[in-house]
Amino acid sequence: MKGLFPEIKDGTIVVDDLNHHETEALVKALKPASSVQGSRTSLGQKLGIPSRQIHSYDYSGRYTGFSGVLNFARDIDMALHSPTWKFIRPPWKAGVVD
Repeated sequence: MKGLFPEIKDGTIVVDDLNHHETEALVKALKPASSVQGSRTSLGQKLGIPSRQIHSYDYSGRYTGFSGVLNFARDIDMALHSPTWKFIRPPWKAGVVD
């Protein structure tokens, strides 16, 4: 048996139910260019990381099926190209998240 997620490659991190402190420590340790999160999306954004919340359909609709993939791609594009990034140094340009 290869664990709960045999199709996931080595080095992949799957975490469930982090609190804000743990989320901040993980973001600072991994320095991701973007993140897809549940209810902790605002913390990623506060740390300067383009983030999308996958549990809420309030913004643009569902992320399931073909139309959901299009919704997700559009939302990720909006997160990466938000005009707010001109006010800070985005992590993909800075190379690190402090």
